[in-house]
Amino acid sequence: MNLKGLSDKLVFTESYNIFNLSHQIEVQNNQVKYDLNWNNWGAKTYSGSLAVIGNASSEELNSDPKWEIDILPSTLILADSTWQISPSHIQIDSTSYSVENFKISQDQQYFAVDGKISSRPEDMIKCQIQDISLNNINTISGNKSLGIDGNTRGYFQLSDFYGDRLTKADLVLDNLTFNRDTIGDFYLKSDWDKDEQKLSLESYAIHNNKRELNIEGDYFPVVDSI
Repeated sequence: MNLKGLSDKLVFTESYNIFNLSHQIEVQNNQVKYDLNWNNWGAKTYSGSLAVIGNASSEELNSDPKWEIDILPSTLILADSTWQISPSHIQIDSTSYSVENFKISQDQQYFAVDGKISSRPEDMIKCQIQDISLNNINTISGNKSLGIDGNTRGYFQLSDFYGDRLTKADLVLDNLTFNRDTIGDFYLKSDWDKDEQKLSLESYAIHNNKRELNIEGDYFPVVDSI
């Protein structure tokens, strides 16, 4: 089976749309191939191509299928800025999800996901961010009045998804500005304490070598208190 489609416009937000979409779906022998392309003709280029191949299998009759999904090398252009999507592999079955080497990058900037969520408490999935410009939020939202700028780096990880959902984060927003006011370097750290069942949070900002904002505390989700 082969399906093709065209669309003039896809609306994401009131001020952000993508245009001239074409997609093709090919299904054969438990395999699905999907190709998506889009492009605009404005002063700045917003275009891209995405190619995915998925294979489904089932060990038993009437059981949930297991999916093996390959994301092929692809390209996104956002306001004349070219981003690369690296080859990656995703596996999905009834109780687990794994991601291998998913990465969107431009020069030294990147967003990456790698790891696994399953019933095994030790399995972990991790998201890493390196020098991603927050100015992209202004571009995608189309709201220039937000005045958000700065670069984000750090990581977020999750393990024991079906149990205690252990989380840990360490993020830095370098040279953060909001509404065109300079906040400075903003730090955010969090860690889940399994024994005490609490999320410990530390956040602070440094501007002109001074610590101007400091937030520390614990959140106990069981009793919904801080």
